[in-house]
Amino acid sequence: MPRERHIDLERAGATIPALLWLPEGGAPPYPLVLAGHGGGGHKTDAFIAGLRDRLLPAGVAVAAIDAVAIDAVGHGDRVEAAPTPEDVVRVIALAASYDAMTADWIATLDALLATGDFQSAAVGYAGLSGGCLFGLPFIAADQRIAAAVLGACGYEGAPLLDAAPATFAPILRAAAQRYDRPAFFVLQEQDDFFPPTGGRALFADLASADRELLASPGTHTQVPVSAVDRMTDWLVARLVAG
Repeated sequence: MPRERHIDLERAGATIPALLWLPEGGAPPYPLVLAGHGGGGHKTDAFIAGLRDRLLPAGVAVAAIDAVAIDAVGHGDRVEAAPTPEDVVRVIALAASYDAMTADWIATLDALLATGDFQSAAVGYAGLSGGCLFGLPFIAADQRIAAAVLGACGYEGAPLLDAAPATFAPILRAAAQRYDRPAFFVLQEQDDFFPPTGGRALFADLASADRELLASPGTHTQVPVSAVDRMTDWLVARLVAG
């Protein structure tokens, strides 16, 4: 079993519930990956668990937080019941959500690096769907992120998202044009939530000289295991000294 720590971080008078998983072997300081969950998800969802179970044996620590609580809508430990799809759409349609999530992640990384247990030059980020939506503005703003996995997201949205793309598309575009470190982007060819045309446009806007696009067949939720394997190998190659 991985070494798991529950941490409550404080920012602006509110609590950020966090989970940290440390490798069984080796000694600190460890490389670190911050993992962002999807919309309506939580810090122990399948994507984060899959990354954790692949990264820990490679000596990489993983940390995750429950995403932003805006207008009484939160995720995981921040609420007693999971948000509805309508709640999630309302959150992503608010520009304030992106600033709040960026501030939460910055506060989290500040606290983790202050422990001395992690390599400040080997911090990565991984987030698909909502994890990309809220993660890209963060990694664009924080130069401590050395490499990032993103994807299952883009400038366009399915009808369920209503007018939300009018808010998030310019935020994502500005962030993509500022993010200049290595990027691995996952795209689903039949994505029924974020159409792949918008995902390809986002990838094209990334300022990263070192970037890779992995396109797989399937809908939004059908990211294949092989893609998770590839993104994990990619992160390890950029964060772990050879």
